[in-house]
Amino acid sequence: ALKTGEVHIMYLAPVEIMPQLKSDPNIDVREVAAPSFQPLVMNVQEKPFNDVRVRQALRLALDRKAMLEAATGGFGSLGNDYPVPPISPFYDKSIPQRTRDVPKAKKLLAEAGYPNGIDITFYTSTQRPGLEEAAVVAQQSLAEAGIRVKIESVEIARLYDQILPHIPAFAISHNNWFGRPTIDETLTPYYFTKSNWNYSNFSDPEVDKLLNEGKSSTDLAARKKIYGEVERILYERGSEAVPYFRNYVSAVRKEVQNYKLIPVQYVDLREVWLKK
Repeated sequence: ALKTGEVHIMYLAPVEIMPQLKSDPNIDVREVAAPSFQPLVMNVQEKPFNDVRVRQALRLALDRKAMLEAATGGFGSLGNDYPVPPISPFYDKSIPQRTRDVPKAKKLLAEAGYPNGIDITFYTSTQRPGLEEAAVVAQQSLAEAGIRVKIESVEIARLYDQILPHIPAFAISHNNWFGRPTIDETLTPYYFTKSNWNYSNFSDPEVDKLLNEGKSSTDLAARKKIYGEVERILYERGSEAVPYFRNYVSAVRKEVQNYKLIPVQYVDLREVWLKK
């Protein structure tokens, strides 16, 4: 439909048809760095992820670069296990990028009481671009550390309505977030005790205190320091793996004028027109 002109804008351009889109002289592929992410959510109230060593083992075993490539075709950036992207002014550059370390992951599992590894179910979905592709890569990389994964792909409505709010023991749930425009929205809904989207049941008094301080401060430097501390805590003992961020990629016919991509993926057509 895009190629024939039946439609003018493809909101999300799938990775698998990118070569076709780029080869068409009537189509522009547009891209902007974005805060969208697809976390692996661990329920800290259930085994085995009630033990921070197991959570860290899973994060260390992931092949982030391969997951990024599989999910986005390389249109994105690596994540560091908290949902603040590198493009954010609140991103703490002093926190080292987590790299893959399978021997350390095995060691942590053994220390947590799982010397022979663990078997887990990985809930994901085909109904958001990149989720299942990333899950397959995660399954392969986690196996090397003794984390044996059974992938269960479900409808996205079931993932959000039934599984995410009640992640069972020995399971993790995939998720898809477009990202949020403010730093408070980026962190508080997911990690403040009993927040609406705190599906991992994460609860840390220090994080709660810092998030409240961040909302009440008007000093930018002070807020950057506060949120940097939150990022470091999540990096060290958080409840999710955030392997990568997805860039926002759209395909647009060349007669579309003044259409701009917004990183949080709103569509704004107020100043857009068609060239005859």
